[in-house]
Order: sequence, then C-alpha cells, then structure tokens
Amino acid sequence: MAYVASAGAATPSPAGGCIFCEALASDDDRRALILLRSAKAFLILNKYPYASGHVMAAFTRHVGALDEVTRRSWARS
Repeated sequence: MAYVASAGAATPSPAGGCIFCEALASDDDRRALILLRSAKAFLILNKYPYASGHVMAAFTRHVGALDEVTRRSWARS
C-alpha cells in the first residue's frame, strides 16, 4: 500500500503529462482502465479507488477546469 503512504507527495505521471490524456492515447483500454469511449467523453476506473467500482467521467479534450469546457462539449451528440 505504498500509494497510501505517499498520499501527500506529488506524484506526476511517468511521462510528466496528464493521466487522462495518457489513458486516451493508449491503444490498450483494458490496461488504461478505460471502460467506454465516445467522441466527447470517456469513463475510466480509478486506479486507487475509495470504493469498489469507482468510475470517473472525463472529457476527451484536455481542460484544466470545468469552466473551460464549452457548451458544445457538455451537449450530447
């Protein structure tokens, strides 16, 4: 449980990028923990979940904050 002991430490991804962008760039959804992809968003399992089955939803376009998401991105296709 090394991840618990290092909870306060900064843990950037190995490549130094965004964990969600790296998951999307992967050609192996199973290894990247991606459950579902769509044009605007995707579902990904939390690598270190607080509860079993914890799922995260993320936009496919990289943004730093929700207020940077356009209305078009929020809309269903």
